[in-house]
This record gives sequence, C-alpha cells and structure tokens, in this order.
Amino acid sequence: GSKIQPTLINYDILARELSRRGDRPAPHGVVFDEFSRCKTPTAERTKAAMWLAHAVAEEHDGFVIGMSGTPAPKDPCDWWSQAEILCPGFLREGSVGSLRQRLAIIEKVQLETHAFPKIVAWRKPEVELLNKRLQGLVQVTMAKDCQDLPELRREVVSLPPTPETMRAARLLAGTCVNAASALNKL
Repeated sequence: GSKIQPTLINYDILARELSRRGDRPAPHGVVFDEFSRCKTPTAERTKAAMWLAHAVAEEHDGFVIGMSGTPAPKDPCDWWSQAEILCPGFLREGSVGSLRQRLAIIEKVQLETHAFPKIVAWRKPEVELLNKRLQGLVQVTMAKDCQDLPELRREVVSLPPTPETMRAARLLAGTCVNAASALNKL
C-alpha cells in the first residue's frame, strides 16, 4: 500500500537526465549501487550523483545511501567524492586537491625543462585518521593491507611505430572529420 514508486536508473542515464531536469522535484531518497564508480570528482556520473544527492537532501531532507562491494580504494583521495556525495563537508576539505595536499608527501621532480609535483608517500597517521573519520559516515570493513598504500609508479615507454601501426593510424585518421576527433581516436 505504499505510494512510493522506486525508479531504477543507471549512472549514464542519470548524467544525461541532469541536463534535462527542468522543474521536476527530486526524489525523497536515493540508493547508489556500485558507488565505487563515483570516486573521480570530474566524471559526469560523479557530478550527476552529487547533484541528485544534494537535491534529495535540500528539497526533502531525504536519505542518501551509497553501496558498493568494491573494497576501499588504494588511493585515499578517491574517498573524497564519495564522502562529499553522501554528506557534503564531512571531511572538512573543499576539494580533492586539498585532501591530497594534507595526506600526501609531495616532492618536485625536475624533468628537462619542466618541474612537476610527485606523490612519494602517504602520511600514515593522516590516512589512519581519515579512515577513523570515515567510520562515522560509512560502515567500512577494511583489510589491514588497505592502509599500507603502495607507492605510485609511472613509467613512459616509447616504441618505434611498426608498418602495421602506421597503416592503422592512417586508416583511423582518414575516417575523421577534423583533427580533434583524429587525435581522440589515435
């Protein structure tokens, strides 16, 4: 006899619906499944989930639940957007960049003419404190090794093009209408 009509929607459709909202009211609650997909702050699905969660909270003081079977991410900065969707301002950081500055030990790396910041390690006490703080927001069961974060490694490998890759590149570039789409495909 409930008057609540649940609606199932995936993240891609949610991102599309964000632009077509109009004057429709927000739902009284939302449950995000596979919530680990909302860890990248700049992703359209994360922005759409954040918009929907904020609308639910502002218009109806409704419930917002995030569920995922995926374990806690190895990069603690991935927790920022998920926490920001569920409870804005809970981590006391305005952006993922601010959280990274607080949690990471960063050094400048000089590469020929450019210098860029590189995360060399995580501040373990700060990460543990973040984990304890998140326990107040979410029910998380973390394996002990999730707090032993691996060092980040990036490597550039340059290979000479083979005739087959050159032929494939010419074919891809020939099917494009402009340079931007050619670069994207390549």
